[in-house]
Amino acid sequence: ETNILVLADCATSGSVADLNRPAWDGSRAVLISGCRDRQALGSSGGALTHELLLALENLKARSAARCSVGEVYAETLCVDDAMFCSSQDITIQARPSDGVGWPLWPPGDYTAPWRPL
Repeated sequence: ETNILVLADCATSGSVADLNRPAWDGSRAVLISGCRDRQALGSSGGALTHELLLALENLKARSAARCSVGEVYAETLCVDDAMFCSSQDITIQARPSDGVGWPLWPPGDYTAPWRPL
């Protein structure tokens, strides 16, 4: 079974992959977007990428076990609130909505490559 993960860290990316369309019927797909369609990234472009990497660092430090996409998304929202306070709405769409595993789990110890000042 194939899982599809779409990460969109670009302007008006909320519907870059509209998982409600019939073309996605029968697929296991997840979209995490850095903002809604009506929002522009502005000067914080690329924030989702940094937030995801910091979220993976946090999750990896707490447990060596793999996480679901939903757990990574939830931790990404925590990082956004605590460190970035961005005005963009990070969104998730999933089809189906059950626990799809996060496929990009870093091996060994992991430190995100960037920290906000």
